[in-house]
Amino acid sequence: MNRFWDKVDKKGKDDCWNWIGAIHKTGYVYFKLNRKAVRANRLAYELTYGKFSKELDVLHTCDNRKCVNPNHLYLGTQQDNINDMMRRNRHGKSGQVGEDHHSAKLNTQDVYEIKYFLGIKMKHKEIAKAYGVSRQAITDINTNRNWSKVV
Repeated sequence: MNRFWDKVDKKGKDDCWNWIGAIHKTGYVYFKLNRKAVRANRLAYELTYGKFSKELDVLHTCDNRKCVNPNHLYLGTQQDNINDMMRRNRHGKSGQVGEDHHSAKLNTQDVYEIKYFLGIKMKHKEIAKAYGVSRQAITDINTNRNWSKVV
């Protein structure tokens, strides 16, 4: 299934293999197979290890929704996924924080710089324009509403 693996940025066997195809707004990745969208991590697991029960989920050891490296995938129940989420403290709104969040426009270095500019009293509007984000995003960084767990 070359068409599938062509959409994967393969690296070392222990590294994340990130999906470079389309990404859903939830951060999950899908592949169109026989005119049906299927979760890419499920297909990667099946292509590598064979068919499995539809009642089982394909979980990640790496907490990276874009990763389809079969070495990072394992089968489990929804309860296993919830337990893993709680154990790893990933139970915020989306489970991902900072630049790992699927809709992040900034990275950690950007936020450090933004905090510097906030510290020297640069206007939120100017900072927002420079980084291509909304003024509210800058306000949320300033008030620790966003990025507080990262920087």
